[in-house]
Amino acid sequence: YSFSRITTDLRQFVDLGYDNVLAAQFYAEILDGDVPFHYLGLLGGDRRLRGFFRGRYRDKTLWTAQVEYRSPLLWRFSGVLFAATGAVAPKVAAFHTDDIKWALGGGLRLLLDEDEHINLRADIGISPEGFGIYVNASEAF
Repeated sequence: YSFSRITTDLRQFVDLGYDNVLAAQFYAEILDGDVPFHYLGLLGGDRRLRGFFRGRYRDKTLWTAQVEYRSPLLWRFSGVLFAATGAVAPKVAAFHTDDIKWALGGGLRLLLDEDEHINLRADIGISPEGFGIYVNASEAF
């Protein structure tokens, strides 16, 4: 297979004080050439557009934008609220507002290692197509 991929991953973290953080991410992929199915850009899953099954939407171009509000709760626990949007298309010029997907949700974090900032993450993402439950030992972004 002969194909190329351009990936953009922009992230911003804003300290709101008292250990509250607003985190934002914009992610995009553009693939060109003879792209195998399993290399196409994916929406959904535990990292981008939580609330959709991973790979539910896939194509040669994709973009996602998500924002999270992270706040401490009690002891080593913290909470997260998030919202995300994104779309896929066969090429950049083919994106339409009708194709935009959205999801939102929340989750809990348990700090496992304070020095390495490793959290056990449990999220629930909700979309118009259903919901997803995600448990992981890292942040979504």
